[in-house]
Amino acid sequence: MHKTIQHIFFDLDHTLWDFEANSWTAFERMFRELNLEEKLNTRFEAFHGTYVIHNKHYWRLYAQQQISQADLRWKRMHAALLDHQHDSETLAKDMSHHYLQILPEGSKIFPDTHELLTYLKNKNYQIHILSNGFEQTQLQKLLFSNLSQYFDHVITSEKTGFVKPDANIFQYAFDLTGALKNQSIMIGDSPEADLQGALNAGIKSIFVNYDKIHTDVFFDYEVNQLLQIKEIL
Repeated sequence: MHKTIQHIFFDLDHTLWDFEANSWTAFERMFRELNLEEKLNTRFEAFHGTYVIHNKHYWRLYAQQQISQADLRWKRMHAALLDHQHDSETLAKDMSHHYLQILPEGSKIFPDTHELLTYLKNKNYQIHILSNGFEQTQLQKLLFSNLSQYFDHVITSEKTGFVKPDANIFQYAFDLTGALKNQSIMIGDSPEADLQGALNAGIKSIFVNYDKIHTDVFFDYEVNQLLQIKEIL
C-alpha cells in the first residue's frame, strides 16, 4: 500500500467504463429507433463517424467552460446533422434525449476493472468517482455495470458546477470526502482533464494510457492496463 494515499479519485468514462463500446451500441440503437437512415439518407457508420468528431470537439469546449452542459448535449448532434445537410434543432434534441436514455444501460467495462477495485477496497482505500459526466447518467452507468458497490462518493461536474481540470471540482471533492491533498491521487485517461486537473489541485496522478499516447502534461505514474495500478497502490 502506498504510505500516504487514502483517497483514490477515479475518472469513469474511458478509464473504467468502456465509453466507445457502450456509446457505439447506444448510438446505433438510437439511429435505428429514430429511423435516421431514411430521414437523413445516410448510413449509420458514416453518420456516427461524423458525430464522433463533433462530440470530441464539444467535450473540449465543455472542459474549457466555453459551452454549457445543456448546449453540449444537443449541439454535438446538430453539428453532425449539418454535415449531412439536415438542419433541425428539434431533431438534434430528440436524438440527444434518446441517446442519453439508452447510453447508461451499457455494461461494458475495461478488463480487470472488478479485480482492481476489489483489491483497492480490500486495502481499505476510500474510492470515489470524479467525472465531467452528467450526474444521473454516471450514476446509472455505475448501476448497470455493477460498479456502484465500490465507490464511496460520486462527484460530477453537473453536481458541483465545476469541470475538470478546474481545481474547484477537486476542492469540492476534498471537502465532501474529508480527503487531504497529500492523501489523494487522481486516476484517469485524459491528460487535459485528469492529469492537468490533478496538477491544478496539487495531488498525485496515474495516467491510464491504454493507447500509449504522448502527452506533455506531467503525471506521477503511467499504466497501460488497470492491474498495473496494483504495483503502485
